[in-house]
Amino acid sequence: MRFEDFVLQFEARPGGFRARVIKSPFGEDAVNFSLPSQVVAEPAAHGAPGSSRDIGHQGALWALGARSPLEIGTELFRSVFQGSVRTLFDKSRGRLADSPDLGLRLKIKLDPSDEETSALADLPWELLCDGKTEDFFALSRRTPLVRYLDVPRRSQPIPFTPLRILAVGACPRDQQSLDLEEEMRRLKKLNRRSSGVKVELLPHASAGAVREALSGDTYNVLHFMGHGVFDGASGDGMLAFEGQNGSLELVSGKAFATMLKDLSSLGVVVLNACNTARARNEGGMSPFRGVATALVLGGIPAVVAMQKPLSDPAAIAFSAAFYRHLARGDSIDEALTEGRQAIHSSQLETFEWATPVLFLRIPEGDVFVKPRRRRWIAIALAAALGLYGSYGLYPVVKSLISARPPHKEGRVDGGHLPEENARLALTKAVHEGDVAMVVKLLSGLKEGATRSEECDRAFKRFMQTGPLSAAKTIANHCWYGRALEGKLSEIEVAEQKTQ
Repeated sequence: MRFEDFVLQFEARPGGFRARVIKSPFGEDAVNFSLPSQVVAEPAAHGAPGSSRDIGHQGALWALGARSPLEIGTELFRSVFQGSVRTLFDKSRGRLADSPDLGLRLKIKLDPSDEETSALADLPWELLCDGKTEDFFALSRRTPLVRYLDVPRRSQPIPFTPLRILAVGACPRDQQSLDLEEEMRRLKKLNRRSSGVKVELLPHASAGAVREALSGDTYNVLHFMGHGVFDGASGDGMLAFEGQNGSLELVSGKAFATMLKDLSSLGVVVLNACNTARARNEGGMSPFRGVATALVLGGIPAVVAMQKPLSDPAAIAFSAAFYRHLARGDSIDEALTEGRQAIHSSQLETFEWATPVLFLRIPEGDVFVKPRRRRWIAIALAAALGLYGSYGLYPVVKSLISARPPHKEGRVDGGHLPEENARLALTKAVHEGDVAMVVKLLSGLKEGATRSEECDRAFKRFMQTGPLSAAKTIANHCWYGRALEGKLSEIEVAEQKTQ
């Protein structure tokens, strides 16, 4: 499915806030709004009975409140999506009726370091609902909802074959027991049912054992299942690992993020534990002391965490569906939607499906890039025969590369295009000004001198011949940090000269 973005960014103003649409299919606009007290209040209890993954949790899985989650979601939507913002959203959403393969990704862009807008970060955006139809946007693959944190980190898609998942389980002996064996059993089934995924289990895990298992930098996903805790007084989020003899070993979000440094293959962390999506920025507290926010600041491209206590059955249903769809090649927000649907199907009378939160740093939803062998063979064959430069064959080869397979299940594992053929193919794509093709080919190159050289060559060519928007696309794909800032400065200077 192809997605268009509807991006909302917030800023404080006297007496309330301002919602600014910074990207949509129909342009930009802004509107002032205030949050009714009913929206700020916690929704009423609508969780399932049974074990939850929250340390010290007692009772219902949603805090008691005067209004139902449906009412909260409807009121939140009416408060923010009003006036010109509502008009832009309705027009953008209306495009979906005419295009069955088109989706609208709703991005809530938040700046955790802005204390004036910090109250918005803790709102249940996943409950956003059109009150007229009672449609929850987060339950549809065509209107996924993600949170985009404004942090000084750049992320890019990660190549993989197949998707490798490290599933970590921990339940200290003095904590409420969890059915981690059932969750592990379902995850292990993926090894037999899908050729595109490989799951390895690490039960009774200590923090040290997790770092040791990850040190080889071979895993694409880290899945944690166990207990989480959030201290509202200090703003600290923590995960419960198993220490010596199964004792409780609490690890803070910041410490956990440090454990995951320098792992270039790791693209997603899933925290199937309660309250791991929460953070606070009040009274000088750092907003990056929550578990999920600490991981995003640490550079993880995508983090899935829980904003409330979560029951055992819901956690198990979510993880099985989420990875099944991720292995099929769905984008992470599509897979998350299916995970929410799995919770909804297993807990029909609850709103636990709104508990998972996706923090995304990748501009698009494709955290992972999986080359398809049939595409690379088409390019390699044409390049080897010296025919790729032929104007007659180029459109044919391009169509083979760009075509989507009819089914995502059972896709053949891919590999990197041979270096000499890739360079020949890149030369032609750059000459033709085919930016999308250039990005696809660069994604297929292994990190190293050749890829760096090809990035430089493509960037310089587009800087010289234009369009500068193509040079910007290459810059954002190839570089990050200070290197990216330098390239963007070059583009800005060039743009000023053309004005």
